Amino acid sequence: MIAIVKKYSFWFILLILVLSRLPLLMSDNLILDGDEAIEGLMAKHLLEKGEISFFFWGQSYGFSFLELLFILPFYLILGVSDIAVKLGMLLMFAIGLYFLLKTAVVLLGEKKYGWAWMLLILFLVHPAFMEWSMKARGGYTTAFVLTNFLLYLFFANKNLSKFQFLFIGVLLVFLIQSQALFFVGMLPVLIWKLLESKSLRKSLYFIVGLTTASLLFLIIKLNISSYWTPEVLSLSNFQISNLTALPEKMLVALSGWYYLELPLEQSNSSYLFALLFFIGILLIPIYYIFTWIKEKKINWSVLALIVGTFLYCFMFLFLKQDSFRYLLPVSLYGSVALFYLFHLIPFKKWMYLFFAAIFLIGIKSAFSFSHNRIGDKKGFLAASKALQEEEIYHVFCYDPLQQWQLMFYSQERITCRYKTKTDRYLPFVKAVNLAYKDPNFQTAFFIGYTPTVLGENSEWRAVDSSFVYLPNPSKEVLDYYGFEFQ
Repeated sequence: MIAIVKKYSFWFILLILVLSRLPLLMSDNLILDGDEAIEGLMAKHLLEKGEISFFFWGQSYGFSFLELLFILPFYLILGVSDIAVKLGMLLMFAIGLYFLLKTAVVLLGEKKYGWAWMLLILFLVHPAFMEWSMKARGGYTTAFVLTNFLLYLFFANKNLSKFQFLFIGVLLVFLIQSQALFFVGMLPVLIWKLLESKSLRKSLYFIVGLTTASLLFLIIKLNISSYWTPEVLSLSNFQISNLTALPEKMLVALSGWYYLELPLEQSNSSYLFALLFFIGILLIPIYYIFTWIKEKKINWSVLALIVGTFLYCFMFLFLKQDSFRYLLPVSLYGSVALFYLFHLIPFKKWMYLFFAAIFLIGIKSAFSFSHNRIGDKKGFLAASKALQEEEIYHVFCYDPLQQWQLMFYSQERITCRYKTKTDRYLPFVKAVNLAYKDPNFQTAFFIGYTPTVLGENSEWRAVDSSFVYLPNPSKEVLDYYGFEFQ
């Protein structure tokens, strides 16, 4: 049986991954958020127009091209749909899990292959990645795969060759360009391997790989828009209160219950899983110091993992507050450190019950996520239908994220723009502006439903108690709501 699992380990991982996400995939609350809708549209443009986007629209970071390639086959099979986007990301995430399993086997040893699987399954139901395992959010899944592949290269090779260091230099640039914060935990591991090699030549090959890939991305970015440039890390973000808020914020991040910068009410199962994981992370350095004193020997590989995990706690002090998704790497690096911790613990039969209990908590957490409603897919579909029935195909959207969702769920039959005169994808802004000036086209102003807005003008149309729109809005209305024009 073990031989079969080893031979087909990737397919077993993919099967368990999809089964654990079925409650979310089959939920009526399944919807692409605004950023996911952007990547869905990027993949649609690649499929239908051959339009290549290396980065998330409007950014010079968030390398997303590989994610688009994983979405395309599912578009061809299922059509342009939210489920196709989700399945594409799950397939890509499964590759990352495959290398995480291989890393666990290296850390634990072949004799503990079953342990490696148990630990992987516990990570697989980790609530922090329950939704993020199938989110197309501009480089996060790419960064997850690259991080796991790099960790496997580092731990599986005691003596990396100069060409492997060259390759690692290239991959690290791709990792940084995908989501740079995943590199933070990698830095101590990288330093450990470079020092361990004791080879100037290998270090030079690493620098050549790093430099070559960096130059490649500089060329790619020459004609790329940088509309969105948030200041994520800054000394100005530092506050003493950040330190006292760290446990609470970390638990929100580990539980996965947040939307953008908005913390949500956590399910009991997700909170319990996050709490147990957080306690486990805190125990890692204590257990490491205990074994260090006992064995009088420093294990540099584990020390690098511990430092990498806890660097995020230091980084949190300078992080834009409530940016919970930037703490996603804590779950990954913390899990790898815990993998090694279990290598040192003698196995006891009662641990089967412990693993089973944690697994059930994780599965219960998966079902709780299926009840989490962020956005209204039925509302977008109803709005798309209503607008098209009135032959309205160009829309001014009051919400910066809803514009992308309306375009995606209308199959791009409707083109939208936000209030600002520039945006992530300028052709959409120009198309709506041109339609507004052309008397042969109808336009509309689209906003979330409120009785107050509905009562302002008898021309407003209500859609499914979720949205309202105003056909052919006057310039005064658009000015009132803050729309900018060239």
